[in-house]
Amino acid sequence: MIEDDTVALWAWDLDRLADRFAAHWASLSPDEQARANRFAVPLVGPRFVAARGMVRQTLAALRGERAGDLLIRTEPNGKPYVEGGPHFNLSHSEHRALLAVAAFPLGVDIEAVRTMEDAVADFAFSPAEQAALRAFPPGERQAAFFRGWTRKEAVVKARGDGIDGLAQFDVSLDEAAVVLRGGDDPAEAGFWQLADLPVGPGFAAAVAARRVGWKVRTRV
Repeated sequence: MIEDDTVALWAWDLDRLADRFAAHWASLSPDEQARANRFAVPLVGPRFVAARGMVRQTLAALRGERAGDLLIRTEPNGKPYVEGGPHFNLSHSEHRALLAVAAFPLGVDIEAVRTMEDAVADFAFSPAEQAALRAFPPGERQAAFFRGWTRKEAVVKARGDGIDGLAQFDVSLDEAAVVLRGGDDPAEAGFWQLADLPVGPGFAAAVAARRVGWKVRTRV
């Protein structure tokens, strides 16, 4: 059971789930199995299977179903959902994965921290965010970039937008995680809550929802 004011968070090291591959594979839908078979890069396919298998296992347990019987549908914008809830969102980067579950729509993102490319910031960040990024000392820009990037991805996923929605709002890049601008409506930013997630060295992560007053509870 997920409390109304809680975002439940599960975190997994996908490479440590290799011994469960057969069970996870068996629980996937034919479409998910087909997607897994299309990955040509080593480890990517098994990590995809592990992530999807754990999502099914977790949601099925919450709903009192078998993982293989869980029907995951896709909204027109590509966001997966299960009829009757709960709301959920999955993100994975390299061997790490996060699943966020709540009684309300939400988005989560995790990214492996790596060399920051200026072209990515120019594309993903608004002019105000780009200016904020440039204001950081050079040695702090990488951390600021990934704080902003994961926060923006979490908001986009909560909204159900594609990458075209990145320019429609601004987030903070400093330690305080907030939505600064929510579009043309000055009041929109106040409807959003953001939280950075402590996922250990080498990664950055954030969760977002168009609802305030919730807390994060890590389940695994």
